[in-house]
Amino acid sequence: MKNSLSFVKLVKYIEGYSFGEFFNDDNVDIFIDYLYEVSEEYQNNKWRCEYGATKLVIIMDDEDIVFKIPFNSTWDYDGHEYVFFYGAPAISTWDYCEAEEERYNIAKENGFANYVAKTNMVYSTKNGVRIYTQPKCYGYSREKRTSRKSLEVFGKWAKFNLPIREPSWLNAFIDHYGAYKLKKFLKFLIDEDWNDDLSGPNIGYTATGEPILIDYSSYME
Repeated sequence: MKNSLSFVKLVKYIEGYSFGEFFNDDNVDIFIDYLYEVSEEYQNNKWRCEYGATKLVIIMDDEDIVFKIPFNSTWDYDGHEYVFFYGAPAISTWDYCEAEEERYNIAKENGFANYVAKTNMVYSTKNGVRIYTQPKCYGYSREKRTSRKSLEVFGKWAKFNLPIREPSWLNAFIDHYGAYKLKKFLKFLIDEDWNDDLSGPNIGYTATGEPILIDYSSYME
């Protein structure tokens, strides 16, 4: 992967950019505009970027992985200033990608690695940017078809406060792995306090259609 042309170019572009003290979801569009200016791949729609509150994801057509870059800060609406992240869940670090990597290891130790997309740090650039990878997955779809049996099972559970409340994703999980394994996985999420922010763009499917968690670092206000 490190020898792939796309990765080499990405590192070159990152090392050619002046990030300044703060990098976050408030100013990331400036970096994305820079990528568009210097990257022929981005201009030709072969690369694209998505981001949330804690990280930037760079998606490339010619890679079966995505690249994640952690933000180091956020905008404080009360103080009207940028503030550094001080402690992502799971470990005492500002880096939510590192927290996600640690959570993957916890899931693996407990036998749930198949349900969580592996996040792995692969490179630190000369200007201090950490680059992580994750297998390329596909977004959650409320229209995904599921079996009648899984719908019946989920219907019985719907009254409970589940950590994941996207019906078709849960139904697809039952179809692939069974209700018993879903029950065990949901209990694990609750016991490990992963029971927030697991919806919409944070869940999805592998290239072969299995339901999986994509972004599971949670968020601390």
